[in-house]
Amino acid sequence: MLAAIEEDALRPKPIKLTNFLRFGETAQTVDLSSLNVVIDANGSGKVSGWV
Repeated sequence: MLAAIEEDALRPKPIKLTNFLRFGETAQTVDLSSLNVVIDANGSGKVSGWV
């Protein structure tokens, strides 16, 4: 039997980045609430240019 999963548990949480790629020493918060993820096999027609 699968345990009930709260809907909020499936939503991405904001993350803080420091000293990563273009993020400097000051922590920057990145909101992931509008993140969309497409998972499918290679060569199946996904496009990396989606905005």
